[in-house]
Order: sequence, then structure tokens, then C-alpha cells
Amino acid sequence: MVRVWLPFIQKMRPLVDRGNPDDDEEEVSSVRMDGDTWQGVESAFVSIITTLPSANQADILAEWLRCQHVWYPDLTEAFEVWCYRSKVARRRIATVAEMSNMEN
Repeated sequence: MVRVWLPFIQKMRPLVDRGNPDDDEEEVSSVRMDGDTWQGVESAFVSIITTLPSANQADILAEWLRCQHVWYPDLTEAFEVWCYRSKVARRRIATVAEMSNMEN
């Protein structure tokens, strides 16, 4: 789901925010989304991404970082969570490896 909707949101947000100056104001306001709506979309993406396995998170976040619309949506929080979890996982693996070496 994220792989389908993320590129869509990344391309649509700049278009929706910009609008068309030739359109009448009422039509433009019906298309524009307020900041709370965008924040809700970003929060949903972050929530979904952080529940995925680490490898899937890494793939999605790598695609997000390569995109020219990297800030639509802002997945910085998901990226930070992924980095923290990866760091903790590496520490745990190193600790387990050290413990198994001590036992041998």
C-alpha cells in the first residue's frame, strides 16, 4: 500500500498546494487540503512504515530519500525510528555474539 500511495502523494501535494491561478477561488479551495489533513496523511504513513519489517522500511525510506519530492510527505520521524531500531539491533547482535564466544 505504501509503495503505491507514497509516489502518488509526493506528486500530488505540490500540485494541490499550488493550485491553478486561473481557477476561481471557490473551486481552488475545494481542492486544497489544509495542513491538518496533510499532517494526518504523514502520520498515517509514519505509523504504517514503522510497523513494517526493517528491510521493507529500509527500501521504502531509501526510495523516499531518492525522490525529488522528498518532503512530501515528511517521513523523517519514520527514518529516525528505523535508524534507532537498526542501531539497537546491531548492539544486541554484537552482545549475543560476544556471549556465545565467551561460552566457547
